[in-house]
Amino acid sequence: MTSEDVRRKLGAMLIELRNLRQREAEVIDEFLNFLGRPPQEKTPEVYDGLPWEQRQGKKGPFEMVSERSTNNSDLYQHLFSIVKVNTVDVGKFAHGIGSFYYWVGQNAIFRRPKKKKGANP
Repeated sequence: MTSEDVRRKLGAMLIELRNLRQREAEVIDEFLNFLGRPPQEKTPEVYDGLPWEQRQGKKGPFEMVSERSTNNSDLYQHLFSIVKVNTVDVGKFAHGIGSFYYWVGQNAIFRRPKKKKGANP
């Protein structure tokens, strides 16, 4: 086998490997998009079942739930994946579900009620 044959064979193997990796990435993206949908957009109160803790910040009250306080439950992981996928910058309001805005921090999810239309700041 000449060095040219070896290069062609290696090139073909790398192309095949690249194509497999691209397909893996597509499958992962599809699954993440599936996870990124709440179980029932019309019933966001399902997340009220998590052990939310009341907190006070510079911009007012908010709620927090940690991975540890939920024992990393399926509901916590589901909400975390939704919010994480839809968060552009850590610490920024990211994703509105029901009457709350949610954002993620390290091993925690935060939420603050949406302001009612017509309410004064």
